[in-house]
Amino acid sequence: MSMNISEERIIVFRVGWMKHYQGMKGDTIRSAARFVIDEKYGYEMYNFLPYEGYMYGFVQPSGAGNFTERTIRIERLGAAKKDESIENVLVAWVAPLTNKGVFLVGWYSNAIVYRKYQTPPKGAGRVFKDVEIGYYVKARESDCILLPEEERTLTVPKAKNQMGGLGQSLVWYADSGQTNDRLFRRDLLTFIELYEHQRLENELNETRFTMHRFVEGAPRRVTSTTYERNRKARDICINYYGARCSVCGFDFLDFYGKIGKDYIQVHHVKPLSDVGQEYEIDPLQDLRPVCPNCHAMIHRRNPPYTIEEIKAFIQKRGS
Repeated sequence: MSMNISEERIIVFRVGWMKHYQGMKGDTIRSAARFVIDEKYGYEMYNFLPYEGYMYGFVQPSGAGNFTERTIRIERLGAAKKDESIENVLVAWVAPLTNKGVFLVGWYSNAIVYRKYQTPPKGAGRVFKDVEIGYYVKARESDCILLPEEERTLTVPKAKNQMGGLGQSLVWYADSGQTNDRLFRRDLLTFIELYEHQRLENELNETRFTMHRFVEGAPRRVTSTTYERNRKARDICINYYGARCSVCGFDFLDFYGKIGKDYIQVHHVKPLSDVGQEYEIDPLQDLRPVCPNCHAMIHRRNPPYTIEEIKAFIQKRGS
């Protein structure tokens, strides 16, 4: 994950503290908000409940009147005043823990943030006490991370004079350039990068422990010599890079809906036919997710085109 701290679109939403954020069954919510205290639930209760490959997040924006009629100032994230939403936003979910401070509880990467309250998709199960629970944010399930309670260790700075920080509002843009804003943006991106790296390392280590190594290229006879593709290596590649084409950016879930979830092909940067023997594969260095069209174009010649070469063809066509 490579991010520019000053240019990254970041928004911070403060919500009540929950363990799972998948409804009130088997969970509780801790918050100082009057609504939550009185009603014993909050609209953020479903923030990490997946539905058809996406998650939908709620926060209560500042303002007067019914909170479902309030708006988020997405122009502070780079949207035009006429825009109803903005994409590619990093949403940090934070929550207070009694007498201990406010902590990062999770995040949505590459999220869509809406200016106005959105009604939930039909069938999403976002109903409580006959009330539909809508959202202000949407992101792919694969781009959403909820931290276990014991890993919620990143603290959020309180607002101080001339230093920035999280104030009374439940929406914080952390864009003032003041000390606390700059430091939190830096710490947030560092925390996420380290967390993602460690998560991947853990998965790789677990796989190596059970399989010793990824072996690809073991010849087997069908009607001609072919090569075995290790499924676990493929899964780790897609988990890391996402099910989006590394060449053209095509996403089957976005285009086809739920039937396209997690569908993508995987390209071997080093052709297995050139290896001719078993070798230990690195899923991150040796594999890339690509759509069938780009995959076919890569193999239009021998040796295959590189991903960068196919990207250049596309860019040249668009210029």
